[in-house]
Amino acid sequence: MHQNIGLTQSTTATVTAIREEDRPYGTAPRKALLPTVRFETQDGQMVETELAMWPWELPNYGSAMSRWPWKVSPLIEVGDELPVVYDPQRPESARLESVELHRRRGARRAQTGCLIMVGIIVIFFLMFLLFVFFLLLSAGS
Repeated sequence: MHQNIGLTQSTTATVTAIREEDRPYGTAPRKALLPTVRFETQDGQMVETELAMWPWELPNYGSAMSRWPWKVSPLIEVGDELPVVYDPQRPESARLESVELHRRRGARRAQTGCLIMVGIIVIFFLMFLLFVFFLLLSAGS
């Protein structure tokens, strides 16, 4: 099933292979998942590409972490299906759909935070102007 999300398409991809790799994250390396996935584009082209993701970006991460001891790879297995988004012009640059939605939400949160901060600054500026105005009124009388 394909869905059009802005300039990207959404579909389901099948995991064909999984490898782990230590990647820098903050001050120490962490295990990143690099599953190879296969999916069919809306125009019928079969694409096989490798996704790069952190384990906590997977939809089932929370439930998998309740099992101890845990290792990254059991979070997904060959044959699992993952929701992906891709650019029809460059389907090999597919990304996990939940990661893309998380990025969009993060951008929206940043915009909202900036608007709130500007609003607070404007309110304090207006309060300062009122204070100055009342000081001038009291000094004039």
